[in-house]
Order: sequence, then C-alpha cells, then structure tokens
Amino acid sequence: DQTPTIGSQRDVRLPDVNRWALSIGSHIQATTALGIDVGYTYLFGANNASPINKTQILDTFNYVTVNGSAANHAQLAGIQAVWAFDGVKPA
Repeated sequence: DQTPTIGSQRDVRLPDVNRWALSIGSHIQATTALGIDVGYTYLFGANNASPINKTQILDTFNYVTVNGSAANHAQLAGIQAVWAFDGVKPA
C-alpha cells in the first residue's frame, strides 16, 4: 500500500509510510457443525524509519520545527468459531 503522504507534509501525528503485510491463517474443522479459523498478520513499513522534517508557521514571529523519524509496525491475531446450524460443513 503506497503512502499518499509526501515528505514535506508528513508530521508526527501520522508518520505514514509504504506498508507490507505478511499474513497466515488456517481453518480447522473440529466437527461436522463446528469449525475454527485462526489468523495472524504482521504489518510493517517498507522503509521503517520515515523522516519527519516539518516546519509549521504559527504566526508572523512564531513557528515550530520538527526533525526526526518514526518507525511503526503492527501485529494482528484473530480467532473465530464457525457454526453450521444445518450440520453441513462450510465450503
């Protein structure tokens, strides 16, 4: 997923970068009516240290400059139960 944020507009509230996602999941059919789904996703930035170089002008004599970098990643895990009320296995 390519970031729409350009470097001069990047700030510390939203250090957006191009992201990659690695995912894996499985379905286990425990009984005819009950199935279990599990999944895991790891999200990480392609360039995990996106630079932040932003100057915000507050008024004629006051401004704020931020120089730094931000790195981010996320881990998502999920589990769900699938119950077939008619006893037919889900496809």
